[in-house]
Amino acid sequence: LTVSSPNQLTLEVVSTYDFKVLTSGTDPNVKTAKLTESLPSGAVMLTFEYKSSKQCLNAFQIYFATPTLGLSEARSLKPSLNVAVDWTVFSFDLTDAIKNYPWGVAGSYMRLDFGNFANYDIEFRNVKIVYKN
Repeated sequence: LTVSSPNQLTLEVVSTYDFKVLTSGTDPNVKTAKLTESLPSGAVMLTFEYKSSKQCLNAFQIYFATPTLGLSEARSLKPSLNVAVDWTVFSFDLTDAIKNYPWGVAGSYMRLDFGNFANYDIEFRNVKIVYKN
């Protein structure tokens, strides 16, 4: 997955799948590219590597949009992003989002929100959805 459409943050593209973020407002977020085809059955784990000197305390939020349903607080989840001075793997099970929203069809995308404050920095790379082990 790739990201774009930065809002209230600086998005530096380090390489094709590596991004640095520095938030600058109270609603910093980026969107992923839309899925070009529906997810295969069993591909339910969102993963990426990240590092950050600060914790995004109870403020990291993932919004799930489909071609017919736009972004909504009701279709979002709030996993934790802890401090990670070295590259750390983030892994999150999307089964509930896929089943309840229903997310994962062609045209679906995510919005990643990085808290509600300025000067939060994070670098993340290799955002992908993989099969659950």
